[in-house]
Amino acid sequence: MAISSTGGISTTLAIADAAASAGASLIVITNQYGTPLATLANIALLVAGHH
Repeated sequence: MAISSTGGISTTLAIADAAASAGASLIVITNQYGTPLATLANIALLVAGHH
């Protein structure tokens, strides 16, 4: 599972990519659709934040 509001933090992406490459299912919680992190996910949960 990875959690990121922006979905673009390089450290989070690297860990998520390594997990996905190893065959792990990846669940992502983010507030932006279409980010690099969300596209790696098997399941992406999108949540709205306060603006």
